[in-house]
Amino acid sequence: MTMARFRVNSPSVIHQTFVSEVVIVNLEAGTYFSLRGSGAEIWDGILRRLSEDEIVADLLRPGEAMGGREFLARFQDL
Repeated sequence: MTMARFRVNSPSVIHQTFVSEVVIVNLEAGTYFSLRGSGAEIWDGILRRLSEDEIVADLLRPGEAMGGREFLARFQDL
């Protein structure tokens, strides 16, 4: 089974990390987002081309369970 992987929609979407914050700008839509904490960690996983489940595994503590698709669904519109 193939795990879904996300990628940055370059060149329309640009990003920059500032210490503990990631700023993402969609140049076509004219929108921007600021991510901190787990949002910044998820973005890092996307940049590393991790699968949905790999990103979730990086975030969850042992014993917690949640499907990667459910957890990342809200980030698909970036």
